[in-house]
Amino acid sequence: MIFLRKNVWNNGGTFDNTNLLWYAKAVGVMKSKPISDPTSWWFYATIHDEYLISLPREPGLDYLRWKNIASLPQDKLAPLPPKSQIDMFWKQCTHSSWFFLPWHRGYLAAIENILRDIITKELGGPSDWALPYWNYLKVKENQNQLPPAFKQPLLEGKPNPLFVPERYGNDFSDLNDKCQGEISFSIYGGPTNNINGAIENNPHGFGHDAIGSNNGTQDGIMGHVPTAALDPIFYLHHCNIDRMWAAWNQHGNNNPTDSKWLTSFEARKPFAMPLDKAGTTWHYISKDVTSTNIIYYGGVPYQFTYDDLSLFSDAKTKVLAPTDALTLRLDRLNPNLDSTKITKKRVNPNAELVGASGSPLQLNSGKTETKVKLDTSSWGKVGKSLLGASATKLPNEVYLQLEGVKGTAEVNILSVFVNHELIEKVSLFGLNVASVSDGHHGGAGLTFNINITHLIDKLHLDGKFDVNDLDIQIETKRPLQVGGKITIERIGVYRSKQ
Repeated sequence: MIFLRKNVWNNGGTFDNTNLLWYAKAVGVMKSKPISDPTSWWFYATIHDEYLISLPREPGLDYLRWKNIASLPQDKLAPLPPKSQIDMFWKQCTHSSWFFLPWHRGYLAAIENILRDIITKELGGPSDWALPYWNYLKVKENQNQLPPAFKQPLLEGKPNPLFVPERYGNDFSDLNDKCQGEISFSIYGGPTNNINGAIENNPHGFGHDAIGSNNGTQDGIMGHVPTAALDPIFYLHHCNIDRMWAAWNQHGNNNPTDSKWLTSFEARKPFAMPLDKAGTTWHYISKDVTSTNIIYYGGVPYQFTYDDLSLFSDAKTKVLAPTDALTLRLDRLNPNLDSTKITKKRVNPNAELVGASGSPLQLNSGKTETKVKLDTSSWGKVGKSLLGASATKLPNEVYLQLEGVKGTAEVNILSVFVNHELIEKVSLFGLNVASVSDGHHGGAGLTFNINITHLIDKLHLDGKFDVNDLDIQIETKRPLQVGGKITIERIGVYRSKQ
């Protein structure tokens, strides 16, 4: 059987959508089990991460400790499972990594099977049930809002298992699917290092920020990695991210063939999901989940698909094909050249440092400014490549990189300006756990790589290329809370090598 994952907004996103109704009832069963049961809601949330035995390092985030979250049934959070299960399963999530997409695909498949078992064996529901997805990118259909079923406190006269009071967001205007126009997995899904892929930044990180948000004093639980999977909307959000990856592949884009990716070599923890009360384990690697026909426990094929595999969700999204974008760029740089024979050569977006900020930058609420000093020799190479641009001698691309972004103000979005022009917005989802020494990145923080080629081309064409530095402005979407902080160790400018 091929299981069909459907849009949560069928029947208006209410419980008239029976697929959603079964989800709610099965979530309720999982929530009724203690955390010592590997098929409980609470155990599955810890697989992503937890603040149950791990603690926030900043006193200002103490409200995120699971024992302090009002909606959690504290009697279900003890006793803990055996240490062997904690070591095997807890705290696995793979953010800011090229394993982000494959790990989460396995995570969804595992909980989908547990939910289906509950639906069919305990609740008498349909055997073909599959996890729904929430496509908040369907703006024209007004689906860029929380489905109504997640807003109502009661279901059939009892507490609604999908309702979470620590969910404060209602503005999804920053989310987009421009990432779907990328053709290289190293940009789309992430490179091998601690840099977010395009899809992980937006809409993934932006979605977490928008759903969790802040009520003026506290962040919502979807806004932080160790609490996000407590919210039932988490799995529908990630189901949409998985749908987008499936659509990206469906439209001719390829996953990595590097053996390190296929074998999940150097992932922070082995990929492992519990399948039953005994903790029977499904061990998997990226190679097992490269498509929606995955290799499940015991080598058994497990097939699913989506009712919509359109590359873009709204017709308004327009992204030039890479060859068309390069042709347009070459036409601007050198209108006299023949751009019909463009060399098919990918550039390395992070090859040579041509400029850097002088010291760490501490961000304030609103806009913070600094400068990136440019190295005369290296910057001159960029200029020469622009002057000599041709179809067979491609000009450099230039990237701005925010390196070692650390802090506590995780539920925030940074708008990055270069010479007062908005270049990109980046999500800080995962900031806290990336900032601590025993966290996901060993305390290295987050890194964001932003293409600023179009701005550099404009400087060249306007005759303003001969500069000593670039003006950088970084603006927070929300004011920093009392005690909240964000620092950037370095802002670098890199040129691609041909």
